[in-house]
Amino acid sequence: MSITHKLRLGSVMSVSYQYDKVSNFVFSDAEGTLDSHEIIEHLTNLLNDENISSSFINIVSVENMVDLLFRYSDAEIISGVLKDLNSKGLKFTIFIANNADKRNMVEVIFSFFKSESDSEIAQAFIVDNKEKALELAYTTIKSDGVDLF
Repeated sequence: MSITHKLRLGSVMSVSYQYDKVSNFVFSDAEGTLDSHEIIEHLTNLLNDENISSSFINIVSVENMVDLLFRYSDAEIISGVLKDLNSKGLKFTIFIANNADKRNMVEVIFSFFKSESDSEIAQAFIVDNKEKALELAYTTIKSDGVDLF
């Protein structure tokens, strides 16, 4: 069973996500120009979604994202929500960035996950397609002995 949510703020961007209860994966898609406020709202929606259980993996596609507008003042808020998601059971996030421009945009977001000194934030990875994302997710689950099913 899948549950889909879509957030559209103005006409600038859209973030949607679908939660698959069987795999315990959240599939998120960003379109258009992504703003740091939308990142916060999207992460908060994941945090507050009672259908998402613990030990979940977030797979985020930015293949349809065209730009990133980031406010430095939002950095602390994003880190706080990511810590809360980790407490909820986020195992890790995989970003799908299908070209160099998208990868560069994701690097800005990705920096919130990379802090090895902050064990309260789940780690993240960047791959270039959905097949690699799923392969990484299933391989990591198997090697870590994580039982998501």
